Amino acid sequence: MANRKQRRMGKPQGMNYAQVLARRQQLLEACQRAANDTTVQVQSDIRTQRAMWLMCVSMNDAFGIGPERFQKFAQCLQERAEWYEELAQGGDEEYANEKLRQEAQRCSGMNIEYLYEAEMLAAQKKHEQEGWL
Repeated sequence: MANRKQRRMGKPQGMNYAQVLARRQQLLEACQRAANDTTVQVQSDIRTQRAMWLMCVSMNDAFGIGPERFQKFAQCLQERAEWYEELAQGGDEEYANEKLRQEAQRCSGMNIEYLYEAEMLAAQKKHEQEGWL
């Protein structure tokens, strides 16, 4: 049987009760952030999967691409994903994103910009004018 000191589930030595409560709150918030991050990642993965399905169906509708060509496409996609990961690991993610954007622009022949880039630049300019940055 445990002695009285071992059974006691009070505050750690050297901490007051306010510190114990603050620590518990910090742990709770960290757990909530981790759960939220996981939820966001799952939602993002689901949306990415649906976008890929839409792309496959659209490629079939527009160009008649069937199972054999989709398998070739899947292989090329895997190779490019590995290329992107190597860039990100060898340099940084910003560099890898820019190289990917340039390749997409080259392949498509269209001007490709980052989502929300114009809005972010406008917000940055506004904050600089207001003295935030």
